Amino acid sequence: MLTPENLLLKTKSVGNPQISGDGQLIVYTLGYTDRETRKGRSDLWMMNSDGSNNHQLTWNYPNVSSPMWNPAGTAIAFVATDGDRHTIRVLTRDG
Repeated sequence: MLTPENLLLKTKSVGNPQISGDGQLIVYTLGYTDRETRKGRSDLWMMNSDGSNNHQLTWNYPNVSSPMWNPAGTAIAFVATDGDRHTIRVLTRDG
């Protein structure tokens, strides 16, 4: 049943897709509403370009955005936001 609560808590949005230089991987953000806090969140996810091996890369930041591959395709830089604090973080390709 479609209710305002279900619409708010079950809707997710995909954004900022970035394809690795070799074309094998796609990193993207997945936005959603946290059920406990009822605040918007986003995490970094990665998958193979054929859609397989989809997995979450971040859990520890309230919001992440703007993922970008380094030129060698070995790391991903992104912006982590916690309240008014914005920091640039880097993950290796393997997470």
